[in-house]
Amino acid sequence: MKKTLLALALSSLSFAALAQETDTSETEIPQDDAALAEQQCTELKAFEADINPKLPQRVDNLTEVFRILVNCETKSVTYEKRVAADRRSIAVGFGARKQPEHTALHCSENGLARAQGWTAIDVLYDSQASRLATLVTAPKDCPAVEE
Repeated sequence: MKKTLLALALSSLSFAALAQETDTSETEIPQDDAALAEQQCTELKAFEADINPKLPQRVDNLTEVFRILVNCETKSVTYEKRVAADRRSIAVGFGARKQPEHTALHCSENGLARAQGWTAIDVLYDSQASRLATLVTAPKDCPAVEE
């Protein structure tokens, strides 16, 4: 799960086709919703504590992730990213154009919203620390999977 979360964190702005790894070392055991939520929270909080001291990390030649925040109450993971560009150089509608790609990434088979049932939030800042956009993908945004 940690590898998948890092891959999602690093690819959710560049949207490059980075391989998403799935941790198969643990056997899945059916659990009730409360136990599953507790396990997810514990794993994500451990990931947050482990990864933040290692940040910032480059996503691509213009973007870096500088903080990851986990909120177990809202079941959300926020990726704070800095784009090495001035707000004036970014075209109007940047966030609206990137949202479909964000949703596709987090609603993919291994995506945070689909696979874990958590909301993924990217908060994007420019080089002057001004907010550029906020991208949000919740489980409800993912199309139903036909079996």
